[in-house]
Amino acid sequence: SEQIFESGKGKKKGAKPATEEVDTQELYAKIDQLQMERDFLKKKLSQVGSVEVKRNCIDPRDKL
Repeated sequence: SEQIFESGKGKKKGAKPATEEVDTQELYAKIDQLQMERDFLKKKLSQVGSVEVKRNCIDPRDKL
């Protein structure tokens, strides 16, 4: 019974340390952020219109 309280005893094999769990949470948070940014940019791009519409907005006399 004393072996249970010794360091390293009674731990599950293959258990992940707490630091790996935190890293996983950070990665999921980053994935969520990137998905939101992607969705925002998709929405804005669809509002702008096609390439032809954009080209027609540019005055051909202007030097870019």
